Amino acid sequence: MFGWAGALLFIIAYLFLLLEIFTTKEKMYHIFNALGAICLLINALYLDDTPNLVVNLVWLIIAIISIFKIFLKNRKA
Repeated sequence: MFGWAGALLFIIAYLFLLLEIFTTKEKMYHIFNALGAICLLINALYLDDTPNLVVNLVWLIIAIISIFKIFLKNRKA
């Protein structure tokens, strides 16, 4: 269940980016990616899938850094 939820969140984030509903400068795009990564991390832990675990951990870190950068930029403005 978590794996499918994570995949769906990634697909929705990318689709909304392509449809210009989200931009890479908005927190929401990165939140969807972070939630998708968390779901896929849970799935990878359950399945003992190390490559998937590593990729989604990196994906989560990138999303968190992006959210933090946007937060700091908005705070300065």
